[in-house]
Amino acid sequence: MKIGLLEFGSGCESPLDIVENVLNYAERADELGFTRFWLAENYVNYAAYGSPEVLVPIIAGLTSQIRVGVAGVLMAYHNPYRVASAFKVLSSLFPDRIDLGVAKGSVPADFSALLQPDIDLSGQAAWAEAFKRNSTALHNYLNGGTNADKVIPVNGSVPTLWSLTVSLQNVSALARLNTSLCRSVFHNRIDDHKREAEKLAQYRIEFYEHHQREPEITISVAGVCAETTQEAQRIRAGLREPSRIEHELIGSPTYIFDELSALKEIYDVDEFIFMNMAEEPAHKLESLELIAGARAGYAAPVNADSGYLVAA
Repeated sequence: MKIGLLEFGSGCESPLDIVENVLNYAERADELGFTRFWLAENYVNYAAYGSPEVLVPIIAGLTSQIRVGVAGVLMAYHNPYRVASAFKVLSSLFPDRIDLGVAKGSVPADFSALLQPDIDLSGQAAWAEAFKRNSTALHNYLNGGTNADKVIPVNGSVPTLWSLTVSLQNVSALARLNTSLCRSVFHNRIDDHKREAEKLAQYRIEFYEHHQREPEITISVAGVCAETTQEAQRIRAGLREPSRIEHELIGSPTYIFDELSALKEIYDVDEFIFMNMAEEPAHKLESLELIAGARAGYAAPVNADSGYLVAA
C-alpha cells in the first residue's frame, strides 16, 4: 500500500516556523518512503502561505524520491498559461516528480477580489464559468492542445495532471479528461462507500474507452495517528483550528491501516493521500514514523470489522 501526504500549511506557530516545519516534514516523509507530498492552496488567516507553488522547488530540491506538487490549484482564480509555464519549468528541473492538481474550490470574497481584481467571481455562475474556461485552457496547454507549442519552455517536460474531486457526480466528464484522479472521502459525507466505488468503476471503464490506458487513482483521507487511540483522540480534541472533516481516521497505526485496507478493497486502489490533522510538529513527525513502521509490517486482516464496510 502506497501513502502520500497532503499539507495545508497551518499550525500553531508563526508563518516562518510553519514553513520550516513543512520542509522538515517533507524531508522526513521522503526518507520514510512516502510517495507524494502535496501542498494545498489555502486562504485562511492562520495559513503560512496562499501560493504553495513557491515551496515546490524547495521541497523537491531537499528530497530525492518523493513526488511533490500542489493539490490543488484553484483554477477559477489563476491564469492558465502562467500555471502551465511555471509547472513545466518545475517538471523540467525535477523530471517525473512534479504533480499539478486542479481543484474547483472557491475562496472568501475578500480574497477573490484580490486574486481576480478585474473579474467579479462572487456569483456561482461566474465562478463556475471561470473554472471551466481556465481549467480547459490548462489541459490544452499541457496535453498537446491549442497553443501547447507556445508554453515556455517549449520542449520542457510536463507535470502529471490530477483532477481533484470531492464527489463522483459527473463520471463521464471526469473520464474525458486525460488526467490522474484523486477522490477525497473527507470533504463530504458518504453514506454508502460501495455505491461510490461503483461510480469509480464506471469511471475506469469510460476513461479506458477515451484514452486506451488505465487511469491513475488515489483516495484522500484525513485523520490523526498516534501510538494509541486515546492519544490520537486527545490530539484531535486539542486542535486549535479544527477543520470540518468527514470520516476522520483517529487512532493507532493498526486502526489506520485496518481502515485503509477496507477502503482499498472497496475502491480497488493501492495509494492513499493522508491529510494529517495534527498541528504540533512533534505530533506530525511522530505520525509519519508510526505510519511508516506500520506499513512496513502490515498484513491486512482477513475479515476487517471496519467502519468503512458499513454506512458511515
